[in-house]
Amino acid sequence: MLGILTPCLRGADRDVVDLWRAHMCGACLTLRDRHWQVARATLNTDAIAASVLLEAQQAVPDMRVRAGRAALRGMRPAQVIPAEALSVRLAATTSLTLAAAKATDEVGEAALALSGRSRLRTSVARGVAGPLRRGASRDLAVGDALDTAAVITGVAGQAAVEQASTDIDEITAATEHACAAVFAATADLADRPENRAALARIGAAFGRCGHLLDAVEDLATDRDSGAYNLIDATGVTIDELEAECLRLHRTIAEEIDGLGLRDDRLARALVVRGLRHSITDTFAGRSTGSRSNTRTVRGYRTLGAIGVALCVVGPQTPAADESEDGWCTSFRKQCCDCADCCDCGDCCDCCDCCDCS
Repeated sequence: MLGILTPCLRGADRDVVDLWRAHMCGACLTLRDRHWQVARATLNTDAIAASVLLEAQQAVPDMRVRAGRAALRGMRPAQVIPAEALSVRLAATTSLTLAAAKATDEVGEAALALSGRSRLRTSVARGVAGPLRRGASRDLAVGDALDTAAVITGVAGQAAVEQASTDIDEITAATEHACAAVFAATADLADRPENRAALARIGAAFGRCGHLLDAVEDLATDRDSGAYNLIDATGVTIDELEAECLRLHRTIAEEIDGLGLRDDRLARALVVRGLRHSITDTFAGRSTGSRSNTRTVRGYRTLGAIGVALCVVGPQTPAADESEDGWCTSFRKQCCDCADCCDCGDCCDCCDCCDCS
C-alpha cells in the first residue's frame, strides 16, 4: 500500500518462504494477466501483505499453479497463486488504487504549491492518474469490497488538508482510512466478519505509522526542496514520532493476536516483524538527518517507471532471490538485486525475461 514494509524471512521455515513467493509472484502475474504488463511496476510489499492476510483467513489455502522459469529466479519455475484467486486480485487492486491515489495527490500538491518536486514529476503523475484509476476499478468484485473510488477520493484531498491543518490526526486521517479499508476488505472477501473490526484497526494503525515514517524519511529532502512535511508543519519532534510509531506497532501486534487465522506465520513476519524493521531503519539515522536506504527513492522511481512504461509500453517483470539472506539484505540496497521480485520499478530496470505462462 504505502511501500513501508521491509519483510525479513531469514530463518523462516522453507514453506513460509515458498508461501511468500507464491503471493509475491502470483500478485505480480495477476497485474499482468488481469490488467496490463506495466501495471506490475505498482506492486509493493504492503499490497502483498493484504493478499497474505486474506488467504490466512480462508479455511482452505488457495490452489497453486506452476509459473514458468524466470532468469532472476535462477531459471527455476515456481508454484504461485493463480490470477483468479481473490487474495492476489486484492493485492493487484490495492496496488493500483494506492498508486492512483498517490498520483492524484502529487497533482494536488503541485496545484497548491505544497510540492517542491519537478514539473516533470507532476506531469508524469497527471498522465498516469487516469489509467491507474481505471485499472483500480476494473475488478468489480474486489473493487466493491475495497471501495476504490472512496479510497482514491479521500487521499486525493490530502493536499487541501495539509494546507489548512496543523493537527496530526487530521493530516493522517485519509491514509488511516485508506489502509483500514484495505485490511477490512480481507475479512469481507474471506467471509470472516468476526475479523473485520480488528483488521480495520490494524489497517488504521498501519496507515498512520506509514504516514509518520514517510515524514521522517522525507524530511531532509523536503526541506531542501521546500516541499511540505508534516514534521515542520505541526512542530512534532522526531522522538515523539518514534514513540508514536512504536505504540502503533504494539497495537498492531496485539490486534493480530486476536485474529482467527489458519496460518499466521507469514502474516506476522510481514506485518509485525516487517513493520518493526521499517521503524528501526527509519529512525536509525535521525540524529544526523540522513535518510535510510530502505525506501530511499521508492516513490520517485516507481511513479517514474509507471509513467515511462505507459508512454513506451516498456515492461516491468518479477524476480526472486532464493536465498534467505537475500530477503534481509535486498531492502537495504539502493540498487537492488531484485529480491523484492515484483517491485522492480522501484530500483532497477528488469527486462521481460520471465516465461510465466
